[in-house]
Amino acid sequence: EMLAAATRNAVIEVVAGEGRQLSAVRSVAQVVRVLANVEDPLPTYLCVDREAISWEHIARTTVACAGSASEVRVVARLLMNPLSRFRTERIEELLGGPMDARDALRAHLEHLVRVPA
Repeated sequence: EMLAAATRNAVIEVVAGEGRQLSAVRSVAQVVRVLANVEDPLPTYLCVDREAISWEHIARTTVACAGSASEVRVVARLLMNPLSRFRTERIEELLGGPMDARDALRAHLEHLVRVPA
């Protein structure tokens, strides 16, 4: 929806502070390789990125990749409950640090811009 709106130069509304913990394919492959060799892989989730990528960041990246003039409008979140996050300490310990899917997100959006709908 964001990419479609960006290609129309339409306003994109996102809720402040909300986002998702995305995982790049390369990170997932690395995690699977490591977990295949650890003694007890069951306690590890497949979510490997520590930080969530906000919908605002995703929208702004979408607009940039589409070369769009869309305005990204950030609206206040009605509920101030903290957003839940997967804990990634174990996988970070196994891999030697945190993962970050922002480059994969940008590459994905740039691919979608090039591929006709």
